[in-house]
Amino acid sequence: MEILKNIDQQILLSIHEYTKNSLFDTIMPFITHIGESGIIWLIISFMLLFTKKYRYVGFLTLFSIGIYAVIGEFALKNIIQRPRPFLDINTISLLIDPPTSYSFPSGHTAASFAALGVLASQLKNYRIIIIALAILIAFSRL
Repeated sequence: MEILKNIDQQILLSIHEYTKNSLFDTIMPFITHIGESGIIWLIISFMLLFTKKYRYVGFLTLFSIGIYAVIGEFALKNIIQRPRPFLDINTISLLIDPPTSYSFPSGHTAASFAALGVLASQLKNYRIIIIALAILIAFSRL
């Protein structure tokens, strides 16, 4: 486990070293905020529920996020209990308030990719936007 922890920390340090800039320092907290509790995906899902054509897609997206929440947030996080990597690295300054939950699986990332799986397959005209948003939300957590 120590080897994986060291690799994880090196990746995190590299990301901070090579991507830290004033633009990211400004937009990444916003991006991580819209991913909080899957809020952006819930908003999109509820908007889809109000359209006859995409109501099923909205239900499917909500279902996929719900499945993740039960498995990831309530089960896996509490079974695995993996501390957040930044806790062991003194040189990292967070742009957001420190999260208090365990780090694995990442709630932001898992909810984003659960929604992505449904939305990108069903809303083909918006696929690139949906993929980019999910990736940005996942990246913003680092």
